[in-house]
Amino acid sequence: MLGMLVFGSMNTIVLKYQDNTHALGQLFTHPYLQTAIMFLGEFVCMGLFVGKTLYNRSREQKGESIPLSPGASKAVEKKMRTNINPLLLAIPATCDFCGSSLMFIALTQCAASVYQMMRGIIVVITAILAVVFLGRKQFRHHWTSLFMIVLGVVIVGWVALAYGTADAKRMAEKTGEPVGDEATTTALGIILLLISQLFAGCQFITEEKLLCNYYLDPMLVVGTEGMWGLLYYLFLLPIFQKIQCSSSLCNFGYLEDSAFAFSQMGANGILILESVGVIISIACFNMFGIAT
Repeated sequence: MLGMLVFGSMNTIVLKYQDNTHALGQLFTHPYLQTAIMFLGEFVCMGLFVGKTLYNRSREQKGESIPLSPGASKAVEKKMRTNINPLLLAIPATCDFCGSSLMFIALTQCAASVYQMMRGIIVVITAILAVVFLGRKQFRHHWTSLFMIVLGVVIVGWVALAYGTADAKRMAEKTGEPVGDEATTTALGIILLLISQLFAGCQFITEEKLLCNYYLDPMLVVGTEGMWGLLYYLFLLPIFQKIQCSSSLCNFGYLEDSAFAFSQMGANGILILESVGVIISIACFNMFGIAT
């Protein structure tokens, strides 16, 4: 859990820094490409899993004994499956694809602090979905805690809307520039973030439902889901490049201008370092999340 907290926060901070990094006279506002980079980070775990498997196999060939972990020993006792059809993991990967895409768009519309705190609503959503689809029972102290989380999220959202507008007005007075519609932008970010958490909750419940009879290496699960997400985006990014869009959610005249994004990376190496930071942080975050 501590690993999820540390690397999840690190991922948010690095992404927001990347959003605010300038190159070729423009901010790096490419949420869809950032999501693809995130899935690349998850797919890296597949390489780590393969390396670990080959290393253990070489030790076995040398006659060395490899002790089973407590989880693996329990899996043997319960006769849990250790192999899974990769197509099954495409289901939670699809939820991850939708949720992460919306989250990264939301991050471009609101402050990183608001984004990180509002994501706490995932606890409430997952608890409710667990009751509905997994038959879990929540007790009074659970519902009390969930109510407190909802109250906290409401307060954070209200403060972001109220004080964000006031800050924008003060900044406009200092710079002499017109006041931007900060409240609308923040509200849009919050709405997208809340919707994204519905997909994230579905991902968690789907994973628990599918994996309850399996004992799988966390790196294999994360890597397989990353593979699916990366395949989705390898197919969609060229299409997004051709779709013209003038909405406030689109930048540079297209739904996603990946070609310009790579040009920005070439012009400013900091963007490449930030992308590496996203890959490392999301890989660690997901491995800790699956293992928790």
